[in-house]
Amino acid sequence: IEGTKQPLEVNTSSLAVAENMADLIDGYCRLEGCTDGSLITRNNKGRDVRQKLPDIPQHAAPTGHGKGLGSDIYAEIPENTSLYDDEHIISRDDVVVGRILGEGFFGEVHEGVYKSPSGERIHVAIKTCKEFSAEVKEKFMSEADLMKNLDHPNIVRLIGVITVDPVWIVMELYKYGELGDYLVEHQYVLTVGKLTQFCLQICKAVAYLEGLNMVHRDIAVRNVL
Repeated sequence: IEGTKQPLEVNTSSLAVAENMADLIDGYCRLEGCTDGSLITRNNKGRDVRQKLPDIPQHAAPTGHGKGLGSDIYAEIPENTSLYDDEHIISRDDVVVGRILGEGFFGEVHEGVYKSPSGERIHVAIKTCKEFSAEVKEKFMSEADLMKNLDHPNIVRLIGVITVDPVWIVMELYKYGELGDYLVEHQYVLTVGKLTQFCLQICKAVAYLEGLNMVHRDIAVRNVL
């Protein structure tokens, strides 16, 4: 370690633990140093070794912008939250609906473009609600009520809601889609440093939610964009 008078020694219970710790430190150093070069010398260094990432479970359908059968709620909602406010209510006339991205728990999810009051055009994901009953709509809109209080660079931002039937939730659209699909498509080119960065961003988002006394309940690659 730079600046120390003597080498740092760490004793571990097994070789596997030592290797995991070394990989973790190496990944952190790559991230901080903005480099893909490893500090670890391996016996197979120089070989074109491609390790396949674990398969994405197929029994659990996506619940983010894409298709899914589970809940769309990103975190557990405290009982004392209020409903959405006028600040986040937008006009349907300012939203241009595009292709279907998938189907969520409450209804279809579309790609679209939102024109803000300043004239900026923002690419968005539009969640729709296929049921018009008051109880279902309240549950659907409770997600927006939760999201309007969240302000973090690693959490999807709420753009606004449309409260006139059919009700919509409009949020940021991330062009690369679900993390699970992205990992599979780029499994041979993603570096350890980049994967470590993904993990760090997820941890920062979850730590932020914890600070607000919120529990996510479903951390999975299908729910990370």
